[in-house]
Amino acid sequence: MKKGTTWRKSDLVLLATISFLIGFLIAFGLMIFYLFFSTDSASNQDRMMQMKSIGKNGQPEHHASRHINPSLSVENRLPKESDEQIAEREQLWEASTVIRNALYQYVIHHGQMPKQLTKLTEAQPNNFLTAIPSNPINHSNQVATDYVSQSAGWIYHPQPVASEQPSKIKQLVEKALIPRVSEEMAIDFEPLRLVISKAAHQLLLVSGDVVLDRYPVALGENDTTPIGEFSIEKKLVMPNRDYYSATNNPYGTRALALSDPTFAIHGTNQPEKIGTDVSNGCIRMTNQAIEALYAKVSLHTPVEIVQEQPSLSTSVKSHTEATAMLYDHTAYSKEEDRSTFYSWAR
Repeated sequence: MKKGTTWRKSDLVLLATISFLIGFLIAFGLMIFYLFFSTDSASNQDRMMQMKSIGKNGQPEHHASRHINPSLSVENRLPKESDEQIAEREQLWEASTVIRNALYQYVIHHGQMPKQLTKLTEAQPNNFLTAIPSNPINHSNQVATDYVSQSAGWIYHPQPVASEQPSKIKQLVEKALIPRVSEEMAIDFEPLRLVISKAAHQLLLVSGDVVLDRYPVALGENDTTPIGEFSIEKKLVMPNRDYYSATNNPYGTRALALSDPTFAIHGTNQPEKIGTDVSNGCIRMTNQAIEALYAKVSLHTPVEIVQEQPSLSTSVKSHTEATAMLYDHTAYSKEEDRSTFYSWAR
């Protein structure tokens, strides 16, 4: 346009439109940058969660951005999160891991997921778990298939199993079992295992590199407790109860029989000897400790007996009354085996 030329009305309209579009694009770009590239990740998560909607059947349409991993330390707390909330996250991760571990072991040994999660709580010898633990958020152990049921503690969607690879099965288990909470959470899962340190006289309940529980144990004298890899092949309540009273049973109130039938992890009627080498090879625990462990570990959970204490990165504080109340420690007759007299190397 030459100098001195008068602006036409159409030119002004076009210029205003272009300016508006440029301003809009700049504002939109700043908003995207703020949402997705801001360093305040926890605030971003909250903003993103506000944008999520609830779909049909009351189930979230998206995975929530809240991600729970087992490194539940004070350093990893979310903004304005109290110690009580951190403990609640620990309990939610642990209870989810306990159920998922039983489901994982079931799939490994049956090649498919059960149609109902209660299949895990059948009578001995199929008692993967005594009972489904409660969700620490709503204190319910009921299982539903969607978010409509307000009383459910867990949501279970059986998944078709097309691979025998443990990593693939872990992913399916994570997808199949989630806690029923106000927002769908991504909760890490690594199968449980027991690690027994002979040098430390200690049994660890471990998921990945995270220690859930530590228990003192008694071991075999003259180095009779073997080093090696085993698994839990039977879970028994009150072993040999027809031969011993509840207070005088050398195997205590619970037993986890190992894949080597000579040995078991069991309770004792001599709790004062915990921490020493006194048995013929079995791993002894106090009755209170074995009952707590029994409620969490499933059939086929791996057991590693090692000489030295392993180096593990993280521990969670699970020895609390609130955590214990999530699990059923009842001595149900369905988990007894009164037809067999057990003679482990006690």
